[in-house]
Amino acid sequence: MNNIENTSPKFSIITVCLNDPNLEQTCESIVNQSFQDFEWIVIDGGSDRQTQDIFEKYKYRMNYFVSEKDNGIYDAMNKGIIQAHGEWFNFMNAGDRFYDSDILKFVVGKINEVKMDDKPDIFYGDDISKKENGIFVSDLPCCIDKYFMYKATLRHQASFIVASSFKRIGIYDSSLRVCSDYKWFLCALKHGLEFRKITGCPLAIMDGNGIGSQMTHIHLEERKCVQRDFFSSDELPAFAVRLSKEKRLIAINFIASKRAENKNH
Repeated sequence: MNNIENTSPKFSIITVCLNDPNLEQTCESIVNQSFQDFEWIVIDGGSDRQTQDIFEKYKYRMNYFVSEKDNGIYDAMNKGIIQAHGEWFNFMNAGDRFYDSDILKFVVGKINEVKMDDKPDIFYGDDISKKENGIFVSDLPCCIDKYFMYKATLRHQASFIVASSFKRIGIYDSSLRVCSDYKWFLCALKHGLEFRKITGCPLAIMDGNGIGSQMTHIHLEERKCVQRDFFSSDELPAFAVRLSKEKRLIAINFIASKRAENKNH
């Protein structure tokens, strides 16, 4: 492992893993970044020999590595937070990767464009999700409000969170299995942390078949539970009606565009 002392790197890249088949593309994405002022924290949940062999190839660039049983993905992410010393934290978990090898250079350029006293707490950007039924590019708004967080969320893989945010509102709730990052971003919004979008290109490519998609029922139940804690009894039905109308309008426009295409052909 890299034992060079660097008390304050620009970024802390935290990777958690448990036997992920696409681990190597994550590692390649990180070590090949053109901007190298980052520390790499790897928290493995006690993976098999094949996974350990992959990690061995990249330990020269890791600043911290541990492989031990944990209590789930958010317990592992919290372990990474405890070990991290960077200014900005990014969670690039096994299976996911940066959009290209210049993303950290691109992000630090965007950060440096902002005056010190005007820097937000969280920079976020769009991502690409690769799923069995296609490729989807997010188109996130430039304003993160409660309605957006009701219907969607941010991706921690495409977010850069200032380190002090975790001291201000705490770490991830490890009692949740798949929705703790959703809860954390809601906490950030509730406590007045500032969000700012990085535009120009997607920041991350997601494994669309990750833990959230594998636990659909648990995901829905946890999400509803979290929402009851953060949204009022008036907001929940109002947002549900608003979202239903939006979906209906999208469906109508889609059908109309298909009919126009067929007519032209």
